Amino acid sequence: MADAKGFGRPTKQQRMDALRRRAAAAMPDWRIEPLDGKIVITASDGPDVDFVATLRDEANLDNRDFLVCLPEEHFFLIDQYNKLSKRFRELTSEASSRSAPDDESATSRGQVSTRARDCGILCGDKAFQKFLEIEHSIDISTAASIADGVRRKLSVESRAELSTDPEAAARWDKFVGSFRLWMRGM
Repeated sequence: MADAKGFGRPTKQQRMDALRRRAAAAMPDWRIEPLDGKIVITASDGPDVDFVATLRDEANLDNRDFLVCLPEEHFFLIDQYNKLSKRFRELTSEASSRSAPDDESATSRGQVSTRARDCGILCGDKAFQKFLEIEHSIDISTAASIADGVRRKLSVESRAELSTDPEAAARWDKFVGSFRLWMRGM
């Protein structure tokens, strides 16, 4: 399998897309059946039956079990991945739809704005840290180096500026958007 340019390893998203394509193209009903003294694996879709494999008696039992369970586990994992992806998109959408308070009284009372809080939370996220390291060459060895790198990238001296400076807020929103795109391409 090749990457988007036609060579090298595929991205994680390309691999998931390929798994989905294979699952969609395969017959949905897989069974283990005895036939002429042998054990065969069949796939069917209504009246159409395809004899996929014959299990050899001398094959290791664990390997036979692995092969027999693959179709069901393949469909299960794709379903779980789809559910998790949907929930992740919902959560990231909720986080990005929050906006800074309209009045500065919340910030002046010591409450952290949504953007500043989200920035702090994302800086602790392992996937975000990898994004910072790979895409922006930010040192992720300590929490302080991560915070310094993000502040430099956003051209702010404090995360609190994300709630008081509209330009800083726009830079943060764009930065988070690029992180989301990067996550989809993993």
